[in-house]
Amino acid sequence: MKNTIISFFIFFMVFAFVTIYNNKLTTFCNNVLNTSNELEELLCKENWQKSYEKTLELKKLMSKGFKDISIYINHENVDNLNTEVLKLTQFVKVKSNGDALSTIHAIKCFAEYLKELEEINLINIF
Repeated sequence: MKNTIISFFIFFMVFAFVTIYNNKLTTFCNNVLNTSNELEELLCKENWQKSYEKTLELKKLMSKGFKDISIYINHENVDNLNTEVLKLTQFVKVKSNGDALSTIHAIKCFAEYLKELEEINLINIF
């Protein structure tokens, strides 16, 4: 009886951990996608000052979210996303529109990939 109770307790703890951190990951990716969309609109209008401020906001979002989600997923995926954000800040700083837009597209793809990778469904379980 004691082993059964311990097993159920461990199961519910793992389930709670997965649920909480999956929600954090989804929120993080949605925030990255929303900020990237706003930044893309600013770059299309060639508003460089606001674009640079938005890249700094995205960089701050990455540094804040990195700690929370890196214990849940492979940190290499988050490192790739972080590298693209750092490149983006420099592209916006030197006003390289083509490079900045392609980097934003890469950031969006990485964020979508992270969401799909950690989505709880039967395909990802097996």
